Amino acid sequence: MCRLLIVKSLIAILVASSSLFPDKGYGQGHLVINSGVCGNSTRDLLNRLNNDIWQKHPDLILLMIGTNDMLNTSKMISYGEYKNNLRSLLDRIKKRNIKCVLLSPPPVDTVFLYQRHDPGMYRQHPNDKLDSIASIMKKLKDDYDFGMIDLYHLFSERKIPVHNRDPFIKNEFNSQERDGVHPTAIGYKLIAEKIYEYLLENNLVDNSINILCLGDSITYGKNVKGQGTSLGETYPAFLQKLISY
Repeated sequence: MCRLLIVKSLIAILVASSSLFPDKGYGQGHLVINSGVCGNSTRDLLNRLNNDIWQKHPDLILLMIGTNDMLNTSKMISYGEYKNNLRSLLDRIKKRNIKCVLLSPPPVDTVFLYQRHDPGMYRQHPNDKLDSIASIMKKLKDDYDFGMIDLYHLFSERKIPVHNRDPFIKNEFNSQERDGVHPTAIGYKLIAEKIYEYLLENNLVDNSINILCLGDSITYGKNVKGQGTSLGETYPAFLQKLISY
């Protein structure tokens, strides 16, 4: 119980620190749009582009996709199809002269993943699959002269996740959820900070840029404050606060 209280206190302190970057509304020239949809895969995103993405007129797309393609046993596809689908997405983004930064999905806690999905369905360890699509992303981003932030290795090099111990990926210890896939508010804040650093270093933030965050439930911010929006504790929300500061 004491251990649980300590972690909950840590989460509260770190999330509260985001108040250093107060919401200034969307009238400051920068707009971060949360276009994450739970359950989305590369196939879903290809269908969404004409339906609800281009209408939002993004200048820059932050693209994180692949967790469902690789780990959701009802949606799993081969590396070959994933690569082809991702290439099609990047083709269509490039043809519209929209800038794009790829984000590799973070690693997962397989203990909880295997409680929702049959372990026998995986021919490789789930995190090896995520590592492989990070490599696919790296190769394709060079083909299109797009950017990339390797969140998979950012997390794995920090030994995240640690089953029921780390504060970054949801688990019973930090959020009383048997999740193992979706970040906590602290995890989302870390993602947003790394994105913001990258955007500054590569001169991708100006006074009127519209940034569209495209992806699945990780982008959506499943079960955190402000889920599905750019307010609260999603990574688009933290990013909006940082660039509006």
